[in-house]
Amino acid sequence: IFRRFRQQKIRFMVATDVAGRGLDFSHVTHVINYDFPFNAEIYTHRTGRAGRMGRAGMALTLVGDRDLHDLKRLLNANRIHAHWEGTAPDLDDIRAKRNGRGRRHGRRRPRGSRSSSKTS
Repeated sequence: IFRRFRQQKIRFMVATDVAGRGLDFSHVTHVINYDFPFNAEIYTHRTGRAGRMGRAGMALTLVGDRDLHDLKRLLNANRIHAHWEGTAPDLDDIRAKRNGRGRRHGRRRPRGSRSSSKTS
């Protein structure tokens, strides 16, 4: 599949983080993060697949309500400006809205539990 994608015989590829590590496809223009990256290094590796070698690229990240606290940290740490589809949440008010209901024992929620909010 990787060979066929590199030769542009396949237009789209859905992949795990393996595709974000060490693989170089210079023609990739868009990366869509379905599962929110839990740290800046993973975000950088995933989004770095788009816009290689000075070309334009776009990274789109699907964000659920439970991701907003981590999103704020990621945006601030990497000096990223988010472009929101719809109304942007008040990231400074996230802790008050959660009312102490965080993740249990620091674990992530199961895959597939996302809302339709988006950012890049």
